[in-house]
Amino acid sequence: MKKIILAAILVLCSFFGSFTIALYVADEVFPRTNKRLAIETKSAIISGDFLNDTDVKDVVVRASMDTDSSVILAIAQRRDALAWFQNDTYSLVSLKNESDDLQVVQGENATKLSGDSDLWVTAIAGKGLANLAWNPQQNGDWVIVLGNQKDDAKDKSPNAYTVDISYEQLEFRQAKDIFLKLFGFSLVILLIFSLITYFTRDRDFPPKHVKRRTRRFKIFSLIVTSTSILALSLTGCSNNAEQAVPQYPNLTQSQEERIYASLTGVIANAEEKNDAKLLESRVAGAALTVRKLGLKLSGISQIKQHSVLPAATREWIVTNNESFPRIAFVVTNPTENRETERILLMMQESPRAQYKLMAIARSFSDVQFPAFSDNNLGSQQVAADDASTTDKSPIDALTSYAEILQNPESEKVGEFNYDELRKSLAELTESVQSGVETNKGKQSQKFGIDDKQIWAIKTANGGEFMIGVIYSVWTRESGEGRYSRPADKGEEKLFEGKTATSVLEVKYINIVALTIPPKGTGEKIKALGAERIPYEVNAK
Repeated sequence: MKKIILAAILVLCSFFGSFTIALYVADEVFPRTNKRLAIETKSAIISGDFLNDTDVKDVVVRASMDTDSSVILAIAQRRDALAWFQNDTYSLVSLKNESDDLQVVQGENATKLSGDSDLWVTAIAGKGLANLAWNPQQNGDWVIVLGNQKDDAKDKSPNAYTVDISYEQLEFRQAKDIFLKLFGFSLVILLIFSLITYFTRDRDFPPKHVKRRTRRFKIFSLIVTSTSILALSLTGCSNNAEQAVPQYPNLTQSQEERIYASLTGVIANAEEKNDAKLLESRVAGAALTVRKLGLKLSGISQIKQHSVLPAATREWIVTNNESFPRIAFVVTNPTENRETERILLMMQESPRAQYKLMAIARSFSDVQFPAFSDNNLGSQQVAADDASTTDKSPIDALTSYAEILQNPESEKVGEFNYDELRKSLAELTESVQSGVETNKGKQSQKFGIDDKQIWAIKTANGGEFMIGVIYSVWTRESGEGRYSRPADKGEEKLFEGKTATSVLEVKYINIVALTIPPKGTGEKIKALGAERIPYEVNAK
C-alpha cells in the first residue's frame, strides 16, 4: 500500500513538474514578436495569424503618418472590412513569417474612414498617430483596418504610413506538446526504475505472497505503461484535422453594449430636448413613428410609461449572414417600475450604416421565449417568405394574425394561441360598442400588414421568431346627427384643433412579435409581445 501511494505521488510530481517546465520553456523560447511596415496607401486591411490566435496576447498596433490627419486603427471581421471598402481603392497586406504580401485593390472611390462604425469591434483615432491594443478573440477572422479621416475623399493620392506591430505569443499548443513529452518520458523512467528495482532486489517471501505481489506489480506496470503510451500518443494528435467552415456572429458583446448605449443615449437626448429629429441617427421605421408619438404625447402618463426603454439588455440574438441588411433581436430587462421586457429589432442597412432601432414591442406577461443558436455562432436570418422549416412563412403568419385581429371569428383563429393583444382589443371594442349602440351608430376596424417591415430569425428547433408591423384603421360613426369624439387622452391630443363630425377615423400602428413552430409539431403560432398606439385621428 505504501508503494502504491509513493507511486501516485511520483506520478503527480511528474505531472506538475512537466507542466511547469513546459510553461517556462514556452515563455522563454517564444518571446515578444515585433514587426514594422512602411506602407504607401490610402487605406489598408492588414491580416495575420497572430490576430486570430488565442495563444497570442497583448497585440499592440502603432500607426503614424507624416500629416496631421486623424489616423484610424480598427479591428473587424475580414468580411466586414472588405464590405466597407467594396467600392474603394485600398491595400491588402498579409503578414507572414517568411514574407509580407501587399496587393492594391483598385476601386472607384478614395476612402474617408469612419472610426465610429458599428462594424468595428474596437477602434481608435489620433492626430497623425494612433495606438491600438488587442487580445485575440474566438469566433472571428480578425483584421486590422487602417485609414484616415481626410475631408477630401476624392483625393486618391496615397498616404505614407509607418505601422509597428508587437505581440506576445505564449504558444500553449507547443507548451502542451512539451508537457506531454516530459510527462510521458517521466512515466517511462518511473516504469523502468520500478522494473529494475523489482528484478534486482532479494526475494525471501512465501510462494503465495510472491505470486500476489507479482500479480499486483503486473497490474501496476500495465497501468503505468498504458498511461505512458497514451501520453506519448497525444503528442502525435493531429492539429490539422479538417474543420467545418466557421460561422461567425455579426456582433460581439462589446459591440452590442456600445450600440445599445448609443441608442439609449440618442433617445434620452431627444427626450430632453423634445426634438424628434435627434432620433434619426439611431431610430427608423415603425420604431421612429412610435418614438415620435412618445414625444408628442409625453404629457400622457400611460404613453410615457410605455415608452420607457430599460438601461440594460438581457439577451441579444444576433445573425451570422455576410450580406446586408443585417438584423438583431434584443430582449431588455424589465423596467424599473416592473413593466415587462421590451423586444427590440435592430437593423444595419449597409456596411457603412449604423444599427438602428426599427421596431419595439412590450412582451406579454409570463411568455416563454424560444431557444436560439449559440451567439458564438450566430443565428440564421431568414426572408419574410421563408417557409423551409415551418408550415407558415413570416409574411403568411403576420397576414393571418392581422385577419384574426380584424375578424375574431376567422377560421385562422385555430392557428394561434390566445394572447394579451387580442384580449385587450376585444375588451376595448366591446366597451366602445355599448356607446355606439346608444348613439345608434356603428364601428369597424380594418387591419393590413406592412410587407416591408417584417424581420425573422431561425430558432434552434427550426422554427422562426419574427417581428412585423400591422397598420389598422378604427372607424366609429354616430347616428342621429351626433358627433363622434376621441375615446381617450391620446386620441384627444392627436385630434386637437380639428372639428368633430359624425365619423371619427383613428389610425393605429401595431407591432407584434410572433414565434412560428417548425413543421410537423402541431403547435400553434404564439404572440410573445406587441405595441399598439394611435398615430393619427381625423374626422370624416
